[in-house]
Amino acid sequence: MPTKLVSASDKLHNVRAILMDYRQEGENLWSRFSGGKQGTLWYYRALVKAFRGRRIQPLVQEINRILTELESLANKGIPVKEPPVSKTPSRRS
Repeated sequence: MPTKLVSASDKLHNVRAILMDYRQEGENLWSRFSGGKQGTLWYYRALVKAFRGRRIQPLVQEINRILTELESLANKGIPVKEPPVSKTPSRRS
């Protein structure tokens, strides 16, 4: 339980910072993230789904609220449901 609490607290801080930075920098913000906009939004949406447990639900609800606001501003309100396809072709053995 403490690990989930610390992790959820950290992710809440991070998504709040991303939202604040998006408001200041706009679309330029996404160049900082290796997954770009779609990958970053997908990652945080996946975390909301992954975090479970009654004790951290208030944190998870707040992550969801902030993420929904970020999606509204940056992605026309559309949640990213799947990870983006890699632009780098995969190598097969």
